[in-house]
Amino acid sequence: MNTRKLKNIWKDKYKQVPQQLEKIKQIQTAATGFNANIDAVLKINGEMLKNLIIKNNISLAEIENISLKGFRKPQDVILGIIK
Repeated sequence: MNTRKLKNIWKDKYKQVPQQLEKIKQIQTAATGFNANIDAVLKINGEMLKNLIIKNNISLAEIENISLKGFRKPQDVILGIIK
């Protein structure tokens, strides 16, 4: 692929940004995490999640009534995963 083709691909993607931003505004909930370099992906299974719930003293009431507005403490991350 030559430079001209790459520039055209970039221009096409750039033109799509305004529509994509409008779509993003409609997303009500998202959990994200960023790291400067990704050196591992942690896969969480049911048993691991159960152990995290127990270790962090998360009650059934907290799980049944998840209403997060942000992640302020480690328990919020676990509740976000559950949600």
